[in-house]
Amino acid sequence: MTLKHRYVLMMSILSTVFFMGCGEEKGARIDNFTEGEIVYEVTYPDLDPNGTLVQVLPEEISVFIKGPKTKTSFKTAAGALVMEVICDAETRTMISTIALFGDQFALKMNSDDIVLIGSQLAGYQVLDTGKVDTIAGVDVRELNIKYPDKAENGKMKISTNFDIPSPNWFTVYEDIPQVLIEYDIVHYNILMHFKAAEIIPKPVDDSEFSPDDDCEYLAKDEFDKFVNGNLDILLSE
Repeated sequence: MTLKHRYVLMMSILSTVFFMGCGEEKGARIDNFTEGEIVYEVTYPDLDPNGTLVQVLPEEISVFIKGPKTKTSFKTAAGALVMEVICDAETRTMISTIALFGDQFALKMNSDDIVLIGSQLAGYQVLDTGKVDTIAGVDVRELNIKYPDKAENGKMKISTNFDIPSPNWFTVYEDIPQVLIEYDIVHYNILMHFKAAEIIPKPVDDSEFSPDDDCEYLAKDEFDKFVNGNLDILLSE
């Protein structure tokens, strides 16, 4: 896997996880979620657990949400790298930010610039298995996902306990109107598994969805050049 692919994978993980939640009582039932935080556990079933990439990628991601806006953020264990993705379903915009070795840069894209996350899985078919469950205080339904060119079906668990507009608009699952609670996605031939561990409704300040004032906005080629030129240093440590 090339350095560029490793970077795209990390940004894809951020922008693939859409929601956040916070609850007054852990495990309490949650209905009509509109604002808060969802904490997802992330695992990589096909990666070497001792490999460099696994050491860099997060084991847990929190996603903050308020109406049509979401912010996903993670940092490496040493804190040298911090990445955020801010999405707005109303304006169909996405802002990616990176803070690395004291530099902070941002890239803003609109719907014409965004390549749907997981687009290689386009053409999938959905079958409702009829199975129901509860995960992190919300009701979920299990779906079988038949992907083109794949012998085995994927599985997904979705919830209607949320009032979130177009939660999956920037992914290949844009036609699924429910929040994804547990699911797999393959990107650059790497299997990633997401499962909501905690959903906590709480007020979220509007400032969460604005990049730091110190961020310098770059054009896409400049942003990619900065990341690709520095990420190898981080991964080699």
